[in-house]
Amino acid sequence: MASEAPVVSEFSPSPFERAAYYNGITGDDDHPLLLYRSNHGTTPFNKPTGRFASLPVKSIHGVFDTPLNMDNVWIPLGLQIVQIIKARKVSLTSVDPARFYTHPEDDRGKGSLGPVVIWVGVKPGTTSSDIRKTKL
Repeated sequence: MASEAPVVSEFSPSPFERAAYYNGITGDDDHPLLLYRSNHGTTPFNKPTGRFASLPVKSIHGVFDTPLNMDNVWIPLGLQIVQIIKARKVSLTSVDPARFYTHPEDDRGKGSLGPVVIWVGVKPGTTSSDIRKTKL
């Protein structure tokens, strides 16, 4: 049986980020764990601080009216991504364009819609953050 313990590498998010990054997207506490994100080194995910600190709450949104989700772009690109992942012997569950909305902390704040990302779902314990540096 494969272990679900995180493999720590220079590409891994911190244990806090791994557990908290997708907070809220499932509507309960069973959100997925973050394995890797390409902007990990340039866009920090800071642990909330202060007396009333709370985790950011996110929701997932579809991608519409962008060049990426046009059939002549997404279908061949999505198939290439699947082929690359399968060649690395990773057991994937989904590959989808998505956007994550971070909700405001209160009714007066403004939330933010993140950029379009390619969200890759994998079966727990079937890969690690180090897979991203593997060449075919």
